[in-house]
Amino acid sequence: MKRLRRFARRHWRATTAYALLSLALGPVSLLGRVHVEAAAVVSAVAFFVSGPAAVAAFRRKERSFARALAAQEALLLVPLLLLTATALWRPQCDYARGLLLFAVMPPVTVAFAVGGAYALTGAGVRHPRATLVLAGLAVGLGGPLYDLGLHPQFYTYNHLFGGVLGPIYDRELALRPGLFAYRALTLLWALLFWSAGKMARTNEGANVAQRNEGTRWKTIPRSPFPIYQTAVVLAAALIATAYLNSARLGFNTPAWYTQEVLGGHRRTAHFDLYYDPGALSEKQVDRLAEDHEWHYHRLEKRLGAAPPAGERIASYLYPDEETKARLTGARETSVAPVWLDRPQVHLLQSAYAESFGHELVHTFSREFGLPVLNASRSVGLVEGLAVAFEPPHGRPAPADQVSA
Repeated sequence: MKRLRRFARRHWRATTAYALLSLALGPVSLLGRVHVEAAAVVSAVAFFVSGPAAVAAFRRKERSFARALAAQEALLLVPLLLLTATALWRPQCDYARGLLLFAVMPPVTVAFAVGGAYALTGAGVRHPRATLVLAGLAVGLGGPLYDLGLHPQFYTYNHLFGGVLGPIYDRELALRPGLFAYRALTLLWALLFWSAGKMARTNEGANVAQRNEGTRWKTIPRSPFPIYQTAVVLAAALIATAYLNSARLGFNTPAWYTQEVLGGHRRTAHFDLYYDPGALSEKQVDRLAEDHEWHYHRLEKRLGAAPPAGERIASYLYPDEETKARLTGARETSVAPVWLDRPQVHLLQSAYAESFGHELVHTFSREFGLPVLNASRSVGLVEGLAVAFEPPHGRPAPADQVSA
């Protein structure tokens, strides 16, 4: 008990930060439970709590890496227990899966942050705390911009906050193997940081005075232990290999990879259709190709505008929810990512009749959008225009039929 009180006094700032965070998340139905959304928020905060705390401990040389890491990992029990306590007034749906996601998000981020602190302090960086915070911000913001801004995907994994699994419109978020592979990559970065920090400290400690030449001491450096050098090289090689195979490991999904997995391609005057040949017959593809062109000319006539000449629209038709979730992160949600360089739509084959016309309007509306984003700042205009061109749902109401 005495040791616990001493631990609480030593880490009162981190304990308070996690407690306040949990109290802030508690009233929010989406965030006040142990699941992926809360785990992502806790991960982001944990980086900026554990990293600077570890920097302070390493600079005072009062903690080994293992003890500093163990302390910061133990502090994650505060948000875990407080978020679990919300079950007293709100059901914890799928708690087991939420616990799994919590386990692969905040603890791994803490290892990443503490490893970074160990490397920076070992290298003698002048302002390690500020450097760590700025690096964290760059990773946290740069990752989603790269993933979502350059790839036709609707998930993003990140060393800082763990990840966003997909659009909230889906009934069930896609838990892809890529998340676990990416968190393993984060641990590899932590191993690289630890090895680099250990190598720097070993090298510094090996610089000992060897002999006295008159009144001068000559310092002869010795090489650090080969094990740390080997760990650095091995971790760096594994990290590089992982990034080179990022598409197949599920870190992100480039357009070429989606096209390769689907396998089928049909070219029309204005479209490139990508589909699974095993799920559609040639006659079905012919009808879809004709329907694509019919929708195109209908919108061109009604709107008096069209994508620039020569700009082809990519239409991705997924055979089932599992394939769509694996490739894009979205199960049933139909989407048209207007911010990407090429106009495109992504939808399930089964949702084609009800969704294609709506999503195609979004590709046409790029002409009226803001620079870079290709979308209007008015959500009502963006969705309102697309809804206005949707086919009617079902038969008219009896009153409308009588009036007609």
